[in-house]
Amino acid sequence: MADLGQGIEALDRSLRYAKRVTDTISGTSLPTGIDWPQITKFARRGRDALAHGDERISDPGFGFSLRLSGGMVRQFGKTKRERKWRTDEIPVGELIDAIDALVDWLDKEASL
Repeated sequence: MADLGQGIEALDRSLRYAKRVTDTISGTSLPTGIDWPQITKFARRGRDALAHGDERISDPGFGFSLRLSGGMVRQFGKTKRERKWRTDEIPVGELIDAIDALVDWLDKEASL
């Protein structure tokens, strides 16, 4: 599960870097065909899962968990600002497609 968490954290960092590129360079955008807002939101919550996971040990009512099951990545929890617990899930295939598209896009942008 550590590899899953590290991969989601890396995706979040890459998406934040990509946002800096698209915000800075006029006319630049991420590739079409991927639901980037959904992927970004999922990656951000996954990063939070990693950052706040240890808090579940000392205060089991607070924190996040990540699970890989049946081809889906599931995140469960609530942040400090949320009132309700919730589960977010996304198919592993969608994450793989988004990561592949993002890597290709970053490689292309870095070569310009």
